[in-house]
Amino acid sequence: MHEHKVKEHSHTLWIIGETVAKVKDHLNSAEEFYALGTKEYEKGRRKGDLTRMREGCEKIFHAYVEATATLVQKRGFPEPDSHGERWEILDKIGRRRLIEIGDSAFLYLHQYGYY
Repeated sequence: MHEHKVKEHSHTLWIIGETVAKVKDHLNSAEEFYALGTKEYEKGRRKGDLTRMREGCEKIFHAYVEATATLVQKRGFPEPDSHGERWEILDKIGRRRLIEIGDSAFLYLHQYGYY
């Protein structure tokens, strides 16, 4: 039987092995969403298909969400429940530039691009 190391953070217990798996899953998802999103956006742009372009924008934005979830969890924080919480954690760990990128991605890809 495997013995798991346990770490306490913010009154939450994290089993290290499971956190590592989640980090890898988020990173893989980020790569997949980015690849699918750029491909979908370009295909939609070439065909003049606004729906496909919007879906591509949303997938690219979601790649940012997954990539930052990777960093947040790798630093020992729980997965954020909202974009505001994500940016709060990124600020705590000194990643202000990622907040600026996320703010732009949210505005241009999520709000303008999708809606």
